[in-house]
Amino acid sequence: MHVVFEITKDADLLEQYFALREKTFKRVLGLSQFDGAGEQSDHTNDIFIARIDNIVIGGVRIVGCTPQQSLPLEYGYHHLDQQLPQLHLKECGYCQWMRLTLTRETQIPAKKLHADFFLALAIATNELGYRYGICVSSKLHQRLYKQTFARIGYRHSAYTNIMVENEDEFNDLEHLLCVTDVAQSYKSQLKTA
Repeated sequence: MHVVFEITKDADLLEQYFALREKTFKRVLGLSQFDGAGEQSDHTNDIFIARIDNIVIGGVRIVGCTPQQSLPLEYGYHHLDQQLPQLHLKECGYCQWMRLTLTRETQIPAKKLHADFFLALAIATNELGYRYGICVSSKLHQRLYKQTFARIGYRHSAYTNIMVENEDEFNDLEHLLCVTDVAQSYKSQLKTA
């Protein structure tokens, strides 16, 4: 079973991703009113998907920070480069990973699917010109991300006491800022040393 990881603009694949994220967010996050339909931000940013043949099994929206566009979690004057000066975000480039979803309905073991997805996402993010991938998640999901990124050789950190903008429909959920350094993984650096 071969999984393809790619950024897509294909309308059918995008619709599958939107339907999958709606189903997943309702089930996993308990957001019974969540509408996964394509949002404006989906059409102006990159959508990274995982698929088997023409069946989407996961995806995430990648929103880049540019001089013209802050990240959604920075709206309301919560600029991350000022809150996390040690990362030199403006000089390195950073993006926000949003609406991440992976299906449970596949024969691929969950740990392998997560590792393969996050590795491909880190590589794609770096190829888009970003040094850091940033997301907001719960502590439970953050632990999964940290374990998975560590296993594939990327540094992933959680930050507390960082002010971020919450989306209205997610106000009742726990918010923890997570940052992944998607520069070349330290495992590959050790192999070349």
